[in-house]
Amino acid sequence: MSNARAMELDATRLGDALMTAYMISVQLGHKHVANTLRDYYHPGPAEHEQAFLVDLFTQPTDVIGERWFGGVDGLLRALAGVMRARTWAPPA
Repeated sequence: MSNARAMELDATRLGDALMTAYMISVQLGHKHVANTLRDYYHPGPAEHEQAFLVDLFTQPTDVIGERWFGGVDGLLRALAGVMRARTWAPPA
C-alpha cells in the first residue's frame, strides 16, 4: 500500500466490514460500535479494511491521517482526487 493507504482499500470489503461491525455490536448489546471494534476486532496483517475501521472509530484524527494518508499532505491530495471524481452539486 502507498502513503495514502486508505485510497487503496476495497470499498465493498470496507462496507461489509462496517455493516458486520454494527450487527455484532447490536448482538453484543453495545451502545457504540467503537466499543465493539476496540474490544473485539483484532485484524490480521492482510485485513486492511478492518484495521481502517478500528482506527477510524478508536483513534484521534491526526493518528488516522498519518497512518492511512501519510500525513496532512497525503490527506489533502486524496481529498482533491475524491472531489474531482465526484459531483458535489445538490440534487435538482
